[in-house]
Amino acid sequence: MPLILFGLLPLIGAYSGEATGVLCGLTLALVALLLHTISRYANFAQPYDVISRGGFGYLYLGLCTAYLVLLMALPQGRAWLLLLTAITAASDTAAFYTGSKFGKNKLCPAISPGKTWEGFAGGLVGSLGASLLVRHFFLPEQGLVWICLIVLLLGCLGAAGDLSESVIKRAFGVKDSGSLLPGHGGLLDRIDSLLLTAPVLYYLLYLQTGLCFP
Repeated sequence: MPLILFGLLPLIGAYSGEATGVLCGLTLALVALLLHTISRYANFAQPYDVISRGGFGYLYLGLCTAYLVLLMALPQGRAWLLLLTAITAASDTAAFYTGSKFGKNKLCPAISPGKTWEGFAGGLVGSLGASLLVRHFFLPEQGLVWICLIVLLLGCLGAAGDLSESVIKRAFGVKDSGSLLPGHGGLLDRIDSLLLTAPVLYYLLYLQTGLCFP
């Protein structure tokens, strides 16, 4: 339980609305993890596993999830978060149906045998269509080319996030990341694409606007 609570510190730091708050939370989480491991060293069969797995969890889950909160704090943050969700959700749905109907060429068979290049391409097309709808209604001032570039980049990263989750599950020898959402592979499988895309979108907006995000 303490290890899980430590992992919430970057997320708590994000509610400051500043990236420095996230960094502070992550630093405290890692320090707390090390102190906890040292204090209970004799109780752990593999202390380094506790440190390495806990540290990765704080980076992968705590840090990346915190950027979803940071996005909300930006100007038009809700609209950008809606765009991000549209990209990932539409990509997953379109990739599944396109891959099921037309998929022949495996994307990464060693990690996820069911994914195909055809499904990947269909996912990009689906995410582009959904994103253009969001742009039309909520972000009309954003350039068409800029939105398309964001979709292509985040669509590729979303697919990488999905594969990353598959790598983790294979490492632990499990089919699903949890049982909270039966039939969906677990809660983590629903947000794996967001974990990589949220930080990248945050800094893309930083570069685009030149805003001095703390």
